[in-house]
Amino acid sequence: VNVLGKGSAAAKSVPAPPHSATRGTLKYIRIDNWVADKGQVLIDGAQVWSKVSQVSLGSECGSKWYADESWSAAWEVAHKAPTVTVTVTADIKTKYVEKAWFGADSVVVWVK
Repeated sequence: VNVLGKGSAAAKSVPAPPHSATRGTLKYIRIDNWVADKGQVLIDGAQVWSKVSQVSLGSECGSKWYADESWSAAWEVAHKAPTVTVTVTADIKTKYVEKAWFGADSVVVWVK
């Protein structure tokens, strides 16, 4: 089972033609009980996007207790390496780590 929670990350490396920059977008999915925890996107190990969760109640995925969210992440950074590695991770500090997960969807990367 590919479960992304505290201490985990998902990464994908892709080859790239000669370029001077990379930009991209993705949907970062925050699932269940996050309390001031931080979602992060890294390019080749360097953070290019982050967002800290807010405490809220709702029912996006059906739970009346936790407001799951889809965050739009975007970046553009100088980059010349022959591969681009996109990593999605989180700095989850909540004491309820068994109820804090994350994921990504609709990942698009361009080089120029």
